[in-house]
Amino acid sequence: MAEDLAGRRAFITGAGSGIGAACARLMADRGAAVAVADLREDAVQAVVGEITGDGGRALGITCDVGDEKSVTSAVRAAADEFGGLDAVVAAAQRPVNWASFTVPQSRNDDDYFAPLHDLATGPETELYFALVPYHPDDQPDGTTTDQARHIDAALGLSAAGQREWGICTECGMGRVESRDVPRLLDLHREILAV
Repeated sequence: MAEDLAGRRAFITGAGSGIGAACARLMADRGAAVAVADLREDAVQAVVGEITGDGGRALGITCDVGDEKSVTSAVRAAADEFGGLDAVVAAAQRPVNWASFTVPQSRNDDDYFAPLHDLATGPETELYFALVPYHPDDQPDGTTTDQARHIDAALGLSAAGQREWGICTECGMGRVESRDVPRLLDLHREILAV
């Protein structure tokens, strides 16, 4: 057993399978005490069994990384058991359940929105479209309303079907001057009211 992590203590999410389990095994093989955290109890126990069976030190913890209280409790349990923590490895798989689409403020034509016809996401996927222009004074009146109409029409023809969707800016608020942020927030509100 390599000893380069001897005395170290790690908390690893998603450690019941995949990369998380591989990290837990490797760190334990190199001498670290590892907290094997995963949503699935059976997977946690299987990895803990492998590590302890090979002479390593492991603590199994059922944890839901989507629940702050679960994570806080799990980290506290590991730190209490090991007398602290030296590392945290975030390897839990999280589904991507949203998509954001760029909509240039100058585009207001069917051709730009036509690819939405091929959208094949399930109803659990949230959709956001960048309809809040960075330079609203440069956009002709009615453009955003027309863009929303194009989006609704294209989604209605897609396999995903008509659905509710949200709005956003093209790249967040980080690309505008701080003095312009209140106006963009007002635009968000105005667009949502339409």
